[in-house]
Amino acid sequence: MKATKLVIVIAAAVTMLSVFALPYLSAEGIKLTLWELRKLDVIHGYIILGAMVLPLAFGGLALKGRLGRGGAIASLLGFVIGVLISFTVFSKAHASFGSEGGLGAKLIVIAGVVGALAALAGAVKPEPK
Repeated sequence: MKATKLVIVIAAAVTMLSVFALPYLSAEGIKLTLWELRKLDVIHGYIILGAMVLPLAFGGLALKGRLGRGGAIASLLGFVIGVLISFTVFSKAHASFGSEGGLGAKLIVIAGVVGALAALAGAVKPEPK
């Protein structure tokens, strides 16, 4: 189960990095990160960062100990919130995820799904005490 814990932490870290460093929206030559969108009163970046605190905290603590069912479920909740909020940005901007979604948006969704699957695996079969 060490791999599950590591996947949860890496997926959360990739998501947080994508919020700050990678283009989220790419349309008509304009590339904006999710962090830059906060200047336009788009608070979704804050919500995704807040949601990733759960997997980082529980996954980080689990690296030193064990990943319990509660920590795995909390991590799963954080990843699901992150993925749903990622798609919400595109629906509110009336943009297409496929054509106008930048590398950051795609990495947030991929890392969120992978992290959610790892957290689900940790919730279904938690580590023994």
